[in-house]
Amino acid sequence: DDLQTIRIHLPSSYPKDIRAHPAMKEAVELEIAMWRADANDALDQVQAYLASMYGLRRHLKKSTTQQTKLHSRAPAQRLRSAVYAAANVYRRARVAMISLGMAESDNVYWPLKNAHLKAFVVHEQDRHLGDSRKLAQSWI
Repeated sequence: DDLQTIRIHLPSSYPKDIRAHPAMKEAVELEIAMWRADANDALDQVQAYLASMYGLRRHLKKSTTQQTKLHSRAPAQRLRSAVYAAANVYRRARVAMISLGMAESDNVYWPLKNAHLKAFVVHEQDRHLGDSRKLAQSWI
């Protein structure tokens, strides 16, 4: 019970001038490493869910029965929700890393827009005329 009442304040919970103090350097680096791990895990989840959405969409295109299409609505909605939840974890981690000193223009942890959260085209035969203009290029 006592362990649950203990609060551990991370460097990001302190004002910028305190985080900038040399004595806080190691703690800040440790917290950034924690947020990087969260961001990487979240991006992996986004990629996996988008791949699953692609697979589901491809399966539905091949399906001829209305019943199959009807029963796949709930899984598709769950996948969409999971994509947005993982994207929000990534965004929260990115904001925390920026507050801890990472440059907003970091070349690894880019801003993640909703336009990036689209199921991608894996097979060229699945691409439709005009897709390149409709779909935003994703860095994921």
